[in-house]
Amino acid sequence: MSSPDLIATCARLRPTADLTDPAAAAKFTLRRLARRYQDLDQEIAEYDAELSALATQAAPEVPPMGWTA
Repeated sequence: MSSPDLIATCARLRPTADLTDPAAAAKFTLRRLARRYQDLDQEIAEYDAELSALATQAAPEVPPMGWTA
């Protein structure tokens, strides 16, 4: 399973309400971490797009270095 697939799978986990159960606690934690990862990944993509636009505006003659819009 690829990393994006694993993150998506963990984000869909449905832990039971009994967090004293180790399996439920693990599912709860994995779900929270996966959703946080997805949120941060989206935020990074938004910042990359903004930075790319600003860099192009400031120096249109210079090709982008490492980020994509």
